[in-house]
Amino acid sequence: MGESFDDMAVALSIEHNRVELDIGEKRILGMRLGMSDEALRIVTMEMSEQLRLVAAARDLLKQLAPHEAEIRKLATRGKPRLIFDRAREMVGML
Repeated sequence: MGESFDDMAVALSIEHNRVELDIGEKRILGMRLGMSDEALRIVTMEMSEQLRLVAAARDLLKQLAPHEAEIRKLATRGKPRLIFDRAREMVGML
C-alpha cells in the first residue's frame, strides 16, 4: 500500500523545516556578503514558493487522511476522476 497520508504529511513537515533552514542559511550568507534586501529576496524567491507548495501539500494530506481508505479504494478501481471529485468534497473545495 505504500506510505499513509499521515506518514507523507510528516515527511512533508520535515521537508518544510529543511527548506526553512535553507532559506535562513542563504539569508545569513547573503547578509555576510553584503547583499541588499532585494537581492536576498530574489535569491530566496524560488525557495519561498517551494516552501508554500510543500505546506499546501502537507495540509491537504492532513485533511484527506481521515478519508484515506475510501480514496485508496477508488484508486484501486481505476477511477481517477472520482478520486479527484471525492477529495474536493472531503476538503470542502469548490
